[in-house]
Amino acid sequence: MHRGDEKHLINELKDMPVVVDDMDKDELYKIISSRLSEEKSLQRRRKILIPFIAAAAALFLLFSIPFVLNIRNDQTVSMNESFDSQSNTLMDEESSAAIEADLSESSEESFDNAEIMTRQDEAMDPWNESRVLEAIPQNSQMMSFAIYDEQLQFVIPITLITSENKETPVSFNELDSILTSNNLDSSEAAEIKEIALENIEEASYMIYKKQYFVPVEQSDNTSINEAIDILKSGMAESGLEGTIPSTIDFQVDANNHDELTLDYVGSKSIDKSDFTVTMIESILLTAKSYNYKEVLFLNMPIENIGMYQLSDSIKVPVGVNPIYLQN
Repeated sequence: MHRGDEKHLINELKDMPVVVDDMDKDELYKIISSRLSEEKSLQRRRKILIPFIAAAAALFLLFSIPFVLNIRNDQTVSMNESFDSQSNTLMDEESSAAIEADLSESSEESFDNAEIMTRQDEAMDPWNESRVLEAIPQNSQMMSFAIYDEQLQFVIPITLITSENKETPVSFNELDSILTSNNLDSSEAAEIKEIALENIEEASYMIYKKQYFVPVEQSDNTSINEAIDILKSGMAESGLEGTIPSTIDFQVDANNHDELTLDYVGSKSIDKSDFTVTMIESILLTAKSYNYKEVLFLNMPIENIGMYQLSDSIKVPVGVNPIYLQN
């Protein structure tokens, strides 16, 4: 500050009014002492509060730590539960996949078993057993003869297949034993000599005792169409069963003298089990008795019946009701 400024300030202060303090000195001392006491008391309170606040903070931290740990533990448990849940879900999915695979495999096995059972049932079904001889087996010879039924109403043709090395003819006792073991009565066998299948003409072949084909001879004016149609009815009074179900209809074409054609004209949704080996073979034998060499089936709803492929012509058999003799 310059000297001029100081002189000016001094002059200004001199011009200010004079202030006289009438307060007693003792009273002024008391006021100052009181204020000093208040400041000391405030300082003491601050000193007291600082440890208290520190202790409170320590207690807060002490109680907060378990809470924080508990939260972390809960989070850990939650994470573990989530992991376990995901693991269980994966295990459930794997288990479900394994169960589905087992079910699929079980279904396939069931299907395979059902197919096997169906084939076994077909094999055990007498209507699906073959009763004809397609050809003479190699190194074998064939002998044909016939016997009467128990009521002497019709003859039962039999074909014996023996080794071609067998020179001794079959004796009556041996024949009796053979027929008896095959559920046939041999009491009239001696009166029937050998008979060739070709000598049985114009006949409808039906089933006797659910086991043997029997020719039912027709009159001279009975056509092959009529002879096959007769196979639907059978002859219950004589114990003969028809071989063609009433649900199956054929249109017969006999114009070819060597090959007989049967065109299926029935329903396409027919039960496939209605078509049997017995039906096919009875038609083949009936066609043979009318001098046909082959039979052709057209528009059949199935491709094969037993060993017979229906897409090709089928040759007529060489023998009927075969019995194979051991050497």
